[in-house]
Amino acid sequence: MTGSASLGRRVLEWLVPARIGMPFRRVLGANTISNLGDGILIAAGPLLAASLTDDPFFISIAALVVQLPWLVLSLGAGVIVDRLPRLPLIHIASWVRAAVLTVLIALIGLSVLDLPMLFVCLFALGCCEVFLDTSWSSIVPDLVPSRELGIANARLSASHRIMNQLLGPALGGLLFVVAHAIPYGVAVVTTLLALVVIAGMRVPDHRDPDAADSVEQGLARLRTELAEGISWLWNHAPMRVLSLTLFAFNITYGITWGLLVI
Repeated sequence: MTGSASLGRRVLEWLVPARIGMPFRRVLGANTISNLGDGILIAAGPLLAASLTDDPFFISIAALVVQLPWLVLSLGAGVIVDRLPRLPLIHIASWVRAAVLTVLIALIGLSVLDLPMLFVCLFALGCCEVFLDTSWSSIVPDLVPSRELGIANARLSASHRIMNQLLGPALGGLLFVVAHAIPYGVAVVTTLLALVVIAGMRVPDHRDPDAADSVEQGLARLRTELAEGISWLWNHAPMRVLSLTLFAFNITYGITWGLLVI
């Protein structure tokens, strides 16, 4: 037993070195659990749409509405995450996500779910994912010394790849075969479990003490910072090329993924 405990500590140290800090270990654990739920929904959403219609167009819409918030909200979400405390944003987005999932489970259980209802729920879940993923990644510099940011971000990226894109979708498809509502129930559990992992955690306040304190000033600052960010991106040639390349890649990737369930 002692040997097993020692081996477990060595593995943990290799995966997440102690020098990065216990707060980051908790964030990584919560993020890993949350990514598993995201991955489950990646498979469950199109499968649920395919159970409601045979039309490839409407099935592809299910994949579109989940990703659409990234196009519509990501810039604004980034500014908001920089202006407000990140842990409360994570809690709010997680509880909203759990509520939407619960509504979706009820609609499935009552056999009243239709495509418009599904699309609205999937879009809401996508909105939550934008704020959650942005907050999770933005909170890292608040917790980790700058010299360790490389390894911390690498661990978060690995968590996303393994849970969100590999294990999660496979598990989501398997659970969907058992019962259509089960993947969404598991996603509720992972969402709340992630909150349990970070319960009571304290994060240094990253906000600018001179930040706007009124709604009008806040909106003006939001517009200004969005304009500055877009201008910087367009005038920075390497980042502009990279962004346009990723934009084109994601469109072609989305076209394939949207109809993969068929």
